[in-house]
Amino acid sequence: MQRTAIVVSKSLAPGEVANATAIIMGQLAQRSLDLYGQNELRDKDDVVHAAIAYNVVILRARPAQMTKFIDAVRGASLSYCAFGSAGRSLSNSFNEYAKLVESSNTEDLQVIAAGATGDDEAIRLACQGLSVYAPQAEQS
Repeated sequence: MQRTAIVVSKSLAPGEVANATAIIMGQLAQRSLDLYGQNELRDKDDVVHAAIAYNVVILRARPAQMTKFIDAVRGASLSYCAFGSAGRSLSNSFNEYAKLVESSNTEDLQVIAAGATGDDEAIRLACQGLSVYAPQAEQS
């Protein structure tokens, strides 16, 4: 059985979580082609639906927990990726973003989200101690 986990920084606002999660999921889907079904999934009204093949869980972490998660998924040889806070300020500037990432170490990039996909047990092990993401209720 397979599983996908996306871990986001506890400091992110709900909209930032949605953005970072979408970025991580897109990269994981590119790296793991079996994450989604290979054929379009349509209902009786011919509306296309997401063909996600495995469970996806969104978790939250403090910086030290994020580092521990990344180390665990790297050590388990899982398909993974990270996204740093610097990437948020470089909208539609991929070449500049790529140069920044390639010339920096992970700590300097201030990872705000990371994800991994692969063996269910290995993912669960890497996620020990993390809690499920739940957005804070907005105040009126």
